[in-house]
Amino acid sequence: MKDATSALAHDAAEEWKDPEVLTPLITQHPNWSTSFAETVVDKESLRTTYIEPTKSSWYSSLFKLFRRKNGQADIHNRTIHLSPTIQFPLIDPATDRAFVSNSITSTRYNLFDFLPKQLYAQFSKVANLYFLFVAIIQMVPGWSPTGQFTTILPLAIFTSIAMAREGYDDLRRKKADQTENNAKAQVLRVYRSPTSVTAVWQQVTWKDVHVGDFVKIEQNDWIPADCILLYSPNEEACGYVETAALDGETNLKKRHAVVTDNQFDTPESLAQLEAIISTELPNADLNNFNGHMQITTNDTICPLTMENLFLRGTVLRNTSFVHGVVVFTGEESKIRMNLSRNVPTKAPSLQHMVNRVVIVIFAFVIALASTCAALAFHWQAVHQNTAWYLLGHARDQASVVFQFVILFNTMIPISLYVTMEMIKLVQAWLISNDVDMYHEETDTPPTAHTSTINEELGQVNFVFSDKTGTLTENLMLFRKLSCGGWAYLHDVDLIPKQAKEIEAIQSIAQKVHRSATKVSRSSLSHSIRRSWQAAAEDHIETDDLEETMVLTELQSAPRLRVSTEIPKTTDMMESIARNSHGLLQQRLQFFLLAISLCHTVIPQIDHETGQVNYQAASPDEYALVNAAKQMGYVIVERTMRHVTLKSPQSDQPIRFDILNVLEFSSKRKRMSIILRMPDNRIVLFCKGADSIVLERSILPEQQVSPVSPVDSKQSASHLPTFEPASVQHKEYSFYDLPIEEEHWEYARTVHHIQQFATEGLRTLLYAHRFMTQKEYDEWNIEYTKATLAIDGREAKLEEVGEKIEIGLRITGATAIEDKLQEGVADSIDRIRKAGMRMWMLTGDKRETAINIGYSCRLIKNESRLIHLEAGPQLESVIMQALTDIQTGRAPDAVLIIDGIALSTIENNKPVLALFCQLGCLCQSVICCRVSPSQKALVVKATRATAPRAVTLAIGDGANDCAMIQEAHVGIGIAGKEGMQAARASDYSIGQFRFLCKLLLVHGHWSYIRVSKFTLGTFLKCMTFYLTQGIFQLWTGFSGTSLYESWSLSFYNTLFSSLPVMMIGVFEKDLRASTLIANPHLYKMGQRRGAFNFYIFAKWILSAWWYAGCIVLIPLAINGTLFVAGGSGPHNGTPHEATIASVALFDGTYQLYTLGLTLYTITVIIVTLKVAYIECHTQTIVSHLVAWAEIGCFVLYNLIYSYAYPVSKSYEYAVKGEFFRLLKTPLFWLIVVFTVTIAIGPSVVGKALSNWFWPSEEFIYQEYEKDSRLTQLWEAETQRQILGVEKKTIINNNETQPTSTTRSGRWQLLRFSRKY
Repeated sequence: MKDATSALAHDAAEEWKDPEVLTPLITQHPNWSTSFAETVVDKESLRTTYIEPTKSSWYSSLFKLFRRKNGQADIHNRTIHLSPTIQFPLIDPATDRAFVSNSITSTRYNLFDFLPKQLYAQFSKVANLYFLFVAIIQMVPGWSPTGQFTTILPLAIFTSIAMAREGYDDLRRKKADQTENNAKAQVLRVYRSPTSVTAVWQQVTWKDVHVGDFVKIEQNDWIPADCILLYSPNEEACGYVETAALDGETNLKKRHAVVTDNQFDTPESLAQLEAIISTELPNADLNNFNGHMQITTNDTICPLTMENLFLRGTVLRNTSFVHGVVVFTGEESKIRMNLSRNVPTKAPSLQHMVNRVVIVIFAFVIALASTCAALAFHWQAVHQNTAWYLLGHARDQASVVFQFVILFNTMIPISLYVTMEMIKLVQAWLISNDVDMYHEETDTPPTAHTSTINEELGQVNFVFSDKTGTLTENLMLFRKLSCGGWAYLHDVDLIPKQAKEIEAIQSIAQKVHRSATKVSRSSLSHSIRRSWQAAAEDHIETDDLEETMVLTELQSAPRLRVSTEIPKTTDMMESIARNSHGLLQQRLQFFLLAISLCHTVIPQIDHETGQVNYQAASPDEYALVNAAKQMGYVIVERTMRHVTLKSPQSDQPIRFDILNVLEFSSKRKRMSIILRMPDNRIVLFCKGADSIVLERSILPEQQVSPVSPVDSKQSASHLPTFEPASVQHKEYSFYDLPIEEEHWEYARTVHHIQQFATEGLRTLLYAHRFMTQKEYDEWNIEYTKATLAIDGREAKLEEVGEKIEIGLRITGATAIEDKLQEGVADSIDRIRKAGMRMWMLTGDKRETAINIGYSCRLIKNESRLIHLEAGPQLESVIMQALTDIQTGRAPDAVLIIDGIALSTIENNKPVLALFCQLGCLCQSVICCRVSPSQKALVVKATRATAPRAVTLAIGDGANDCAMIQEAHVGIGIAGKEGMQAARASDYSIGQFRFLCKLLLVHGHWSYIRVSKFTLGTFLKCMTFYLTQGIFQLWTGFSGTSLYESWSLSFYNTLFSSLPVMMIGVFEKDLRASTLIANPHLYKMGQRRGAFNFYIFAKWILSAWWYAGCIVLIPLAINGTLFVAGGSGPHNGTPHEATIASVALFDGTYQLYTLGLTLYTITVIIVTLKVAYIECHTQTIVSHLVAWAEIGCFVLYNLIYSYAYPVSKSYEYAVKGEFFRLLKTPLFWLIVVFTVTIAIGPSVVGKALSNWFWPSEEFIYQEYEKDSRLTQLWEAETQRQILGVEKKTIINNNETQPTSTTRSGRWQLLRFSRKY
């Protein structure tokens, strides 16, 4: 296409080589297309058009620049002029500039605001702000004992690294935006000459589509911008769009062309179009659109409604192609208007806790520095006049205070955040490379788009989930039918599913290496009692374990089970084939005829294969018609006037004339079709919601129990009856029996509907009515008048439809399964057991949402449904529901609200807060008919109501992006609705069931790892640098450093970093199988069980103990801590406390030797504490890392002691000192004894705690030592990962006891008569 267009433009340019004529640009806007002769350069026009306006005042330019936001207040509509002679880009009256481009962006930064936003984000971390303060005072001359730039340079480096990583993440978002912006669309390009006009469709990128462009959209293409439909080749001049990515609805939406006379069917006709389009301003309302289009060539005005608008983010279906004109582009399209404008920068809640800890440590540093400064002033005042070496060295108070602040500042590690980010990057890599979360069918691996909030995955309290494409497969399957009092199972798709699950269970058996050994409840209990008998009843959920399980015996494994006693549709068809004359068989054939005819599906025949494919506006209709096809009833042709059907009982196709179609609407909840059958009878078929159809049906007066026919006296009337073989039976030859002879069938049908609904299936009730020609003619006159009405047409059509849809006779019922993704129900069970509350937010209708709620176990049969509907009593209903829940009268409440009710309270903050409080107390919440912006509103309001809770949003479509960005954690599913949600998310997965491992395993591990890393980092810094403070007791509080400066600077990077980094990357307190099989262990993160002020205080107290032991014990072993100093020239006090002269120092005071000894002890204690006492995962790697850390310290000192110049050893005598220490037995005695005394209480204390007050974590660590129990958990984990879950399909024909209390779903069925 592009080559052809280029050649065409080249030929046109060659034809017109007039030097006075400008050559047109191929990339020019289609509505800027100007005849070449009209493009002569006019200098006067150029001056008046371009030059003189630039002489206007500078503030008018600024006014126009910022008018976009303010100018729309004075303009109430958008006007778009379409003309073949327009010369300039279309101007937006609201801004006096060109309309916004069609490019979109989901990045958080741009070139101008990246630096200020990131500086604010980095220094919102209290530690960074603290180090900035230290860096400033450190650069004051004479204040710092460690140099002027030792803080500012590392701070600049570390913050730059963090900012670069954030910039890289935003760059990835930009590349994802470019993928969408560079998608291809077909746009009309017009080339004119004085003698001809050439219009061609040219492929351009989406970002080059502009308001006023004519676009051609082909079947299965995404709509590039909001467009008005001008032409469709369909018979009704309409097109169908799939809006699942916008509102979650699986039904296709019909959109009508503005004009129906095919006047815009060619590119040339579009190129000549002159019109003025006037629409509302861009807004976020997905359900309403108003405007008009004035075609100036014939002076006609066509109204514009939502029925004429194609929205960006939808897909064209069931239509070969359409022509449209763009009205809203880019960020002004409705889907983009629904997204959050100011995407918050996400920060983990653990960071807020760390900030508070930093403040506490900072206060401690200030207190310690102030204390040392006060003691220094006191010591200086006492010894100033007697100490000859202090003469002339008086210090001011400010310098002393800040000197100690600088000396102790590294108690807060400057590399804390950067090292944490490095650890999180590795954690994100581990998430992205987890093969258990790889979805092979779609080739979708898990992806971590950010690493900042890994630990948030382990602290989630609320899960907000989309429905379509997230919980469901966006696929409807015909599952059951009920007719003549009998229920049948349609199991065509279940047979391969059973085989697949058997293969999966065999794979599980191989993975866990299980032999055919039964694991009984008694053996498990014995194993548990053997390790921790007292805690078994409190901490292990034995009720959830299988009574027996043999992994190699498939019959005992949880999987799909179908009773062999259930009648199948194949049995039903065999019965019809054997005897088509029986009363039951006749009824079944007539019901199959109703299923085959009562719809709007269009068949398409593949001429190569001869296969019949169906194009349906609703996946429900497709499932019904496709099931009828599988049973032999095939629609081969359909027009607006007739439908042709092939059936197993007919040799030739049967033609039925279509007289009228009463379409489905959300208000009517039913659709009907009136047909003339081959025997000239007129019949109306109606299908819809059971409660709606029953209200319009004739019901028998006598009520009977829906028991099995073998227990009923009425069963004889349903035995097969035979007619003479000469009588040829046709499907349409069915005649109704007297109503009183069908009371048992009616009771059974209603009973089956209840059972189907309880199983979570979507039920439809079919009914029919035969009518005379006279009845039909009288009604059709009224119907014709209603179709021609201009005002109130829909209301009149509904009123006329009510008149004919009465006196119906029940035909049968169907049950459709909205197919859930594999393992969804089991995953939701585990999520709820883990303490998370589940909210389902969908744009689908209420009934569908409730059905899915039952299917995925979000709603249980005993649940109490609380319906919130718009009205004056809404607030009082919320208050009453709150009271019922708080008083225990509604223990398992499920809240249901729709978008209309939500819109009435979203501007009423007190009522909105009450709604969120109610939702937080309910077991589950279902929000139906909500827009994308309302989804984000619910998440935002819940965050405000429960500020300490962590929220997670998961979805797969563009309509979920707003809530994904609003939640603390956003999960995108790369599914059928595109990649918009995956690109906007923090983490993306292929299926909902993988959320279990992402949260319960990776989330829990990340939370534990980050918590232990943070605690270990503070411990090692506090331990090491507190020794400096204790040592000041022997320096006269002079600020003398115990350690040599280079060795001091390497502590955080070389000599203590590896153990804490290893625990931050590889720590696994429990196995993955243990965490998945026991979801309640996830609650540790929710209650902040691994990092809180109590745990932090214990670690800090341990650090204080270590620091005290490290300084005091070596001095005590060497001799005495304090000795009496003899009188000297500087001191006449015989009992002054001075440092001892001990054997280790050869009778002389050697600062470096003491510091090196304490340094060695510190490295060993910190390594043992972090790598062994607090780390549960002990592997060869962890041992190597721990001893490599100590080895690195030894190697450094060997090299440093050898290479250190003698000339520099006037303050710290480094040269050869470490070699001498290694040869000194007293050195080794001091190290071993000090380490033992220091670390001993930690080891003993942990052992006693585990023995007398074992934590839940420790108890399950002991359970993991039982091989049989861990194998059982491993098998359960593999079933969860593969999506194999328990599901039993019941036989609805069996006699079942009648329950005295009906389920919440049954309460939704409101019949005019009770059964």
